[in-house]
Amino acid sequence: MKHPRLEAERDNAHPKCATCRYWDGKDTGKSSAQCDLHKTTTLDLARCSAWELHEILQGQIMEPDA
Repeated sequence: MKHPRLEAERDNAHPKCATCRYWDGKDTGKSSAQCDLHKTTTLDLARCSAWELHEILQGQIMEPDA
């Protein structure tokens, strides 16, 4: 059974793999397919963030006080 919220997300035009020109599962009904840009298999609802400028944060993991 398909979940209505997932179906609505798949059908809208928001940026995601399913609406990307590099995704070869577009209009095939597949939920996973190859990304021709990154040469990897992705889900149709995945969103690529490769275009976003962001910094890599580094630090130490802080354990909670017991």
